[in-house]
Amino acid sequence: MDTFDAVLLARMAQRDTQALEVFYSQHARAVYSLALFMLGDQARAAELTQEVFLLVWRSAGAYQATGSARAWLLRLARNRAIDELRRERRRRQSEAVAAPQVIPPWPARPDAADMAAQYAVHEALRILPAEQSEALRLAFFQGLSHQEIAAHLRTPLGTIKARIRRALLTLRRHLQGDEPG
Repeated sequence: MDTFDAVLLARMAQRDTQALEVFYSQHARAVYSLALFMLGDQARAAELTQEVFLLVWRSAGAYQATGSARAWLLRLARNRAIDELRRERRRRQSEAVAAPQVIPPWPARPDAADMAAQYAVHEALRILPAEQSEALRLAFFQGLSHQEIAAHLRTPLGTIKARIRRALLTLRRHLQGDEPG
């Protein structure tokens, strides 16, 4: 499948819109689910999904077939979501200084498939040691950089990177069913 994805990306670099349609149909759900999980809002997740595929369209020629195209795509989505979280945090900080506290809007309800995916990830997070879980949550759900996490937890940067890597490997095995949990 990944070879097929690489072929689709090469065709997109040549501005083949059908290749984009096929690539989108295969991966949009995963990108949307990741964005929804990180951002917690359906409208923002849908917008981010569109932004990511527009970015893929524009930068398909830059893809290096050294790894999985799906992993590359999800890394793009994760990075965009983190950027969005950071912008939101900066905006909230500036509004907190400038405006009185207001009640936030009620979030939209995710559909059953999204809720099941979120539940599976949350359950998988529970199997992690506390140190790994905390580092992973700060990185993926709070949008902090490894450097910021190290400072926040008063832990060496190398330790933070190792915790996050071990946590991701454990989660991957668990979610793929390779490890009991």
